[in-house]
Amino acid sequence: MKPTQAVAVQGSGLGLAICREIVQAHGGAVRAESDGKTGSIFYVSLPCIVNRGR
Repeated sequence: MKPTQAVAVQGSGLGLAICREIVQAHGGAVRAESDGKTGSIFYVSLPCIVNRGR
């Protein structure tokens, strides 16, 4: 396959929803950016927890 050929990928669409639920359960957030041409970039943010005394 040539690098310029697009590849169609199909799935159930549950992966991102499951990821979002897990991240939110840990106090984080998920966001996405897309230019509409080359795909999307997904960002996952999680809080930093410092355990004092360790």
